[in-house]
Amino acid sequence: MKYCECGCGQIVKCKNSRFCRGHNSHLKTFKEAQSKRMKDNNPMKNSKIVKKMIESKKGCVAWNKGKTYKEIYGLKKAKEIIKKIIDNNKERFKKMEGENNPAKRKEVRAKISQKNKERWRNPNYKNNLVTKFKEMRQTKEYKESCKKRWKDKDYRKKQKESRKKSWANDQKRKKEQAKRFSKYFTELWKNPEWRKKRIKSVLKASHIRPTKPEAELNSLLRHLFPNEYKYVGNGEVIIGGKNPDFINCNGQKKIIEMWGDYWHKGEDPQDRINVFKPFGYFTLIVWEHELKNIETLTQKLLKFNSIHNPKG
Repeated sequence: MKYCECGCGQIVKCKNSRFCRGHNSHLKTFKEAQSKRMKDNNPMKNSKIVKKMIESKKGCVAWNKGKTYKEIYGLKKAKEIIKKIIDNNKERFKKMEGENNPAKRKEVRAKISQKNKERWRNPNYKNNLVTKFKEMRQTKEYKESCKKRWKDKDYRKKQKESRKKSWANDQKRKKEQAKRFSKYFTELWKNPEWRKKRIKSVLKASHIRPTKPEAELNSLLRHLFPNEYKYVGNGEVIIGGKNPDFINCNGQKKIIEMWGDYWHKGEDPQDRINVFKPFGYFTLIVWEHELKNIETLTQKLLKFNSIHNPKG
């Protein structure tokens, strides 16, 4: 004989039940109390019990692994379950909109960024993602799904609008980055040591060699003034942020610049002379078309070399 656990004193007719019909209204309070007990004395918090459970389940395969809802419950019930899941997710996402979204908090964003950085540092993680994405794109199902989506007019409109917005955001970002870089490099350019190193590195990387006009002028200088002028247009010497072509190596402060008719068209030679003048250098600028008449050029070079310049 079983009596109802609600305390009414009536006999329970069903063998498996603990209450009479309609006498189990206080079950909610009972379940709440039971959940509180489980929180306090949860066996899953004990590491030994968890280890035993993991060891016991090793090698076991779940009965529903690899099966769809349709295979497990049938078509009708599977549709109902999927509808419930979609509705629940919609409600969840509505609650998380706006300020309630945890991803908008700075602390959460910092944690997410740290985890993503740690993942991307691992080369295996990158390679696996790339290979999976390539394999997925090559499948027929993916291609067919893309074709079906693109046929939908609403989908096409959404895609175009999103791309326009992303393009506008990219342009704004690029402008902001350009302003930041310009400020940063203008401050660095004021430092003469950094400026020299930068110019030298650029010139070395570009593998600059004497051009044909420079080579012709170099041979003429060697003939007229042997061991007096050296070619320095490869970034060896930088004065006032400029790289001269030829410099006197006998102690006199004299510079000869070879200017091409095309590249230096419209430039004033006096501007380049004024760059080297504060450092005590006399500069001579030779134009490319002057190489055609060597007699006049030799006279010009001899006149420049005869200028009295005290040794530096």
